[in-house]
Amino acid sequence: MSEDWDGVSQGAYWDSVTACQSPDERIKTAARWQSAELDLHGHYLRQIPAQVWTLTHVTELHLYLNELTELPDEVGQLTSLTWLAVDGNKLRTLPGSIGQLGELTRLDVQDNQLISLPDTLAGLSKLTELNLARNNLRSLPAWLADLPALTALYVSGNPLEDIPPSVAARYALR
Repeated sequence: MSEDWDGVSQGAYWDSVTACQSPDERIKTAARWQSAELDLHGHYLRQIPAQVWTLTHVTELHLYLNELTELPDEVGQLTSLTWLAVDGNKLRTLPGSIGQLGELTRLDVQDNQLISLPDTLAGLSKLTELNLARNNLRSLPAWLADLPALTALYVSGNPLEDIPPSVAARYALR
């Protein structure tokens, strides 16, 4: 990170400026400056403004700690995403379109109410970290063992009854 004339990093300055912005202002800023990150966390949003789904340049989308009960199919349009954080919401399901996020390396969905995972997640070959902790998952899909890049799988705090042997062995789950 570069420093400006008074020795304060520009990143710290930018963070202090954007911290006071409303979600609409953050979206406009991300669109105008082609920002790689869009942070809309903690705004008690019940739905995501439609303009977000047009920001195809965004690589990190932070929607955690809101009041979301669903994530729209349009999330699949953000094909440049490498990190999607929707933890701490009220999601019961994830849209199948998440499987279109071929660049995704990190998916944070902990602290929701998920009861299942869409099979389309099986196609996320670059996914390295999947946080499913503290949901309502009773079983895990066998395809989790086949995700080639996945090195971190978090499932604690779920009422798991069925863990496929291949998943248990790969991720040392009991």
